Amino acid sequence: MAERIKCGRVAIVGRGNVGKSTLFNSLLGEKKSIVTRWAGATRRPMTGVLNLDDCQIVLIDTPTFIIPKNKLEKIMNSFIKGALVSSDLALMVVDATFPPSPTELQLCARIRKSKVPAFLLINKMDAVRDFRLEERTEEYLKAFKKTFFLETLPISALLKENLDFLLKRIKLYLPEREPIFKNPPPPPPNWFVVQEAIREEVTNFFYDREPNRMEVRVKEIRPPVGKGKTHIIAYLYVDNEKRMSSIIGYKGGLISQASHLARLRCERVLNQPVYLDLIVRAWEKWRGDIRALEEFGYLKKGSHKKRSKR
Repeated sequence: MAERIKCGRVAIVGRGNVGKSTLFNSLLGEKKSIVTRWAGATRRPMTGVLNLDDCQIVLIDTPTFIIPKNKLEKIMNSFIKGALVSSDLALMVVDATFPPSPTELQLCARIRKSKVPAFLLINKMDAVRDFRLEERTEEYLKAFKKTFFLETLPISALLKENLDFLLKRIKLYLPEREPIFKNPPPPPPNWFVVQEAIREEVTNFFYDREPNRMEVRVKEIRPPVGKGKTHIIAYLYVDNEKRMSSIIGYKGGLISQASHLARLRCERVLNQPVYLDLIVRAWEKWRGDIRALEEFGYLKKGSHKKRSKR
């Protein structure tokens, strides 16, 4: 019989740009989730395993919680719901530099409905003065009802302030069981790592051009021949043809710059020379198109056929 230790799944949730992915990466001590200047970059749950001396914490970085306006955003919210239901603890992250928002009130209600125990984390404590941090914390507790959260902790995910204490508090509330992962979980496939790396660079480069309307899809990764380079073919999809020119730029200048940054990032990820073909394409209103969401991996293949039979 395997040894029982403190072990559990911990879902990190919050609205956009509060620092969920930064917290996820900082706790793991490595970069697994992309971090961008644009809110809502995380679209799929990411899992990371933190093995301590006598504790295993399975962290789940969830998509941005948003009041949905299209099928993609509904799917993102369903990912959050699934993560909450399957977790032993939730960490709701808020931004100390902003007051509570209607979106966060809805998320708080979602957490309460899931019946999962939860912490309230006041992130970006380094960006506000102590007295302002106390005032902001009271604002959130008043809006969310003080008795709802097990713990309320100020942190700085970026500077890793108070994270050691956070881990100690998490451990207290986890059940004793056999480790969920007895061996390290397999790493994600190369195509997904490359795809997310390109999407991060593209999102940061085009942050003023609504990158939430963009999607990256890696079509092919060709291994190097001899002393040649790895050849990556990827598509950058936008949601209508009119937007293509604003992404491509005059004589292809903008997409050329974005491709250069994405190529350098791919070389760091793969640790080898890369030749990147980044091709801009339009898929009309893809965020609400079931076929597109299947193609991009947000829905299982055949979802549109099942719906048409109903």
